[in-house]
Amino acid sequence: MTDHLRTLPLARGQTAIFIRRWRSVEAGEAPSLVQAECWLDVKRTYLEMRSTLRRCYIVVADLSSYAAIAAYLGFVPVATVTFPGASLPQHPAMFDFGSRSLDGWIGKLLGSELDAPAAELLDQANRQLCVDGRRIDLTSLEFGVFHFLRRKEGQPVSRDQLLHEVWGQSSDGGSNVVDVVISGLRQKLGSQAGRLTTVRGVGYRMHGTVQ
Repeated sequence: MTDHLRTLPLARGQTAIFIRRWRSVEAGEAPSLVQAECWLDVKRTYLEMRSTLRRCYIVVADLSSYAAIAAYLGFVPVATVTFPGASLPQHPAMFDFGSRSLDGWIGKLLGSELDAPAAELLDQANRQLCVDGRRIDLTSLEFGVFHFLRRKEGQPVSRDQLLHEVWGQSSDGGSNVVDVVISGLRQKLGSQAGRLTTVRGVGYRMHGTVQ
């Protein structure tokens, strides 16, 4: 799980929690009142961290009991490992609350009940866009550009900033590599392409809704 976090680091100011496994003396890892009490404590932690919490990591061994529930809640597998001394393989999983933390996640749940359109376009864990019910893979550069613009949502971002943050280089004054990636992103965004606008003389801006 720490490898996953190092590969896909959080933005500044965001946090992740790691939930240790629990086992009941009577029920082991199976659903039980002991486990329900543990989840209440986890939920209290969610609320205490509601402004900064981005991800939750967890490990389970009994997939038959939890796979369907974890998938419904939004957890995605990040690896399968066997720890020394363990009789069964362990299955780490990650849940991403989204860029707006707990409030944004709750808003999406309520919005889905009201048939409101989801605002989150980027599945950061899988490096995909979620547009009109489709999942669209991003190249490494497309993901880097989109992720940075998403972090700066509503703010103008210059080409020089993108070159520095995504390519790790300064502007050479004549390169159009940023514009090429932006063009590719707009094609993949389809009906949501209006969220990515050009700021004349500066660069680009990401909007929360189609402009």
